[in-house]
Amino acid sequence: MSAGHLGRERFRRAPVTLGDMEPGDPEWPPRFADRAAVAAAWLLAFVFAACSRREAAPTSTAPTASASGTDTAQQPTEEEPQEPDAEEPDEPDVPPPPQQPLELRPGETEFENLDAFPGAEPKDADGDDWFWCVQIVDAMDLRPLPGASVQVPRSAGSGAVTSDLHFQCAAVTDEFGWARLPWPGVWGYHDYVFADAAGHVAEENCGPGEDRCELLSGADVPVQLVDYTGRPVPRGRIELVLGCGHVPCQRTAIADAEGRAVLHDIQPSRHEDLFVWAAGQQFGAYRLRTTWREGSAPVVIDCVPGVEVRGRVLDATGQPVAGVRVGAKGHARPWERTDAEGNFALQGLEAWSTIEVVPPPPLGLATETFPAPPPGVARTVVLGQPQDGAELLVHATGPDGAAADGVRVTAVRAHDGQTATAETDEHGDVRLPVAPGSYRVLADGHLGTWGRAESIADVTAAAEVTLRLTVPRNPTVRVDASRVLDMTVGITTATDYRALDAAGIDGADVPVPAGERATFRVSTWQDDDELGVRFFEVPAPGGVVVLEGPPPSHVKAHFVGPDGEPVEARLSLQRQAGEWRQNGDDETSTEADAATPLRGRCTWFAIPADDALAPRFGDLVLTDDDVDLGEVRFAQRNGPALRVEMPEELRDTQFRVRIAMPREHLRYDLDLDDETFTCDDVGTAAAGDIVQVSHWSGGDGDVVVPYTFELSGPPPWTVPWPRAELKVTARRSDGHLLTDGVVLLDGFVVPIDEDQPGSVRLRGIQAGPHTLVVAQREHLSRTFVLRFADGEQRSLDVRLSPKVR
Repeated sequence: MSAGHLGRERFRRAPVTLGDMEPGDPEWPPRFADRAAVAAAWLLAFVFAACSRREAAPTSTAPTASASGTDTAQQPTEEEPQEPDAEEPDEPDVPPPPQQPLELRPGETEFENLDAFPGAEPKDADGDDWFWCVQIVDAMDLRPLPGASVQVPRSAGSGAVTSDLHFQCAAVTDEFGWARLPWPGVWGYHDYVFADAAGHVAEENCGPGEDRCELLSGADVPVQLVDYTGRPVPRGRIELVLGCGHVPCQRTAIADAEGRAVLHDIQPSRHEDLFVWAAGQQFGAYRLRTTWREGSAPVVIDCVPGVEVRGRVLDATGQPVAGVRVGAKGHARPWERTDAEGNFALQGLEAWSTIEVVPPPPLGLATETFPAPPPGVARTVVLGQPQDGAELLVHATGPDGAAADGVRVTAVRAHDGQTATAETDEHGDVRLPVAPGSYRVLADGHLGTWGRAESIADVTAAAEVTLRLTVPRNPTVRVDASRVLDMTVGITTATDYRALDAAGIDGADVPVPAGERATFRVSTWQDDDELGVRFFEVPAPGGVVVLEGPPPSHVKAHFVGPDGEPVEARLSLQRQAGEWRQNGDDETSTEADAATPLRGRCTWFAIPADDALAPRFGDLVLTDDDVDLGEVRFAQRNGPALRVEMPEELRDTQFRVRIAMPREHLRYDLDLDDETFTCDDVGTAAAGDIVQVSHWSGGDGDVVVPYTFELSGPPPWTVPWPRAELKVTARRSDGHLLTDGVVLLDGFVVPIDEDQPGSVRLRGIQAGPHTLVVAQREHLSRTFVLRFADGEQRSLDVRLSPKVR
């Protein structure tokens, strides 16, 4: 069975190193103070409800029951307690050990309290778990994160009104990283639960029932908002929404006059889920154009033109209606509710999109829709009022009388902004169902052959009204698109964008808008990411424009072996050290010339064809200029790049190794059954990276705990096997061995069951401080902060105090 199938409840846990931290030392980060107040209110309410059914025992910081600690190197090991009779597993007839105080060393502490833990949660009157217990830890070194938050959002789903985006339950972690949320407050969650901490990346997949959530360290990423003509977008609000836009945002930044801002504590390799609120731009999910790394320029966010829709909702008597939901049909946002005067304002809509009006259910009125009016037009909606009743026929022609096909025609009623819109057919005709009234009629060729025109039409219910409209032709420019046939091409203004077929416009006269600034926009893509963009100003009518995409960067190298003789190798270029996005030839050669559309700081990785040689890697900055790495000399491989020591009995078994890379704000996993690794396995691992090893060995209460090791110096590296051990014997208050409950070492959960009552041996413990918890739902939990020397063997006989009923 592979390590990936050994059970998530085993392999998702790993050790936590506390360093010299004592309980209560970490200060509560101010940025989480508001969340903490909310969490405390929830927690207090549900704890009070739970305690009303059972009177809790007072907590104590001194041992009140038998708990003994011995060092096998200093004194003989106690005789093993007898196993319970097989016929009476719940009441093992084992005499309690002699009462003796726990011998704590300097810096070690021990206390008991009512805290719940996974596997030992108190139950409610129906026998269900009362709390969800989850530990929040740093993903790099697995230390617990005090003051972190866990938030269960109320998911508004489609039509997410801003005022509805809040958290239905929240909690803040204690000094050991544990958060406890009442299950009644967690029930009803939709898709996401957020874990967050200062200096870390918010994680939206902290699933209810999980007992650990690991947070990556975050980076402060500079960004710049740019519109589709290449100009900065000033003073926009940028939100990182880890949940499709229908839950509260996790990060917010306000751009300056040049469109620049900094998103704090995000994962640079996460390019999606960025939403922008800015005048004249669409609200929607945007992507970062490149992966930011230390020293890189601000990452561009390309904003699509959008409009604002304002209006008012009235009832049949002309009175304003408050609380009506108004928003973009088929989209989670933007949606808002009308105020007391019936007013609404929706920012960031796609032009001409369909707006939905949803009255409160008690009114008994049907949902209505209307097309977004042109910018600057306020729309008045009268609930229950028919939207049509007459018909306007528009016949659009060019100056020469030719039919103007594909022209968007919009009729806007003057007094209330009621709008109807459609495109002309091949005969230049379009029929618009409208209500009687006086209308502005607007024609727009949408950056195509035809320009803009406007007229007036008075419509009555008595007969069909026909309007003849002359639409000007747009001027043209000659386009050479031969260099961008495999790229995305479009023409854009500050308010509109039209995609073009590069092959279709190559060598052709292409219409361009008159009277306003327009640009051709050319972009390159890779794996659904827009990596490079270039803008070309539209020349004067009759001019010629040659379109070119962002030129690929070329990285050259000459490969030699230890003796200086040429050797064959492959060169790849990657956005990040742990991201296997190759942009070089798979073929090996002695000379490399790798072309890539990537820009900014990247990692190059040279892999020799000869396995006896060790790979090389490094960082470089990619611009429009070529980069020459010069001579890349490979050294002789000195054994495996990384070796994990294992006891003899654990060799040739499967385990998981995680490489945590703080400098890259990422990590990746390897499920292996060999304790040695090649350089290809560990990628661009380097000094300062952290290796996390997880292994599960069951049977006879013998458990191998996860452990960590920081790489130092150049490879090869050896991860030593931690040789300290701890035997825990856990007893009920009457001295009988526990047949249920849990032992936790640094949050790693080891259940106690009837197969091995009360006895757990923890192996592979690293030297240093560790937190041990013994808990059972009918007893007070007991916590020890202990320090281990390398190779030390200790034992604890722990008796839990009963909860007072």
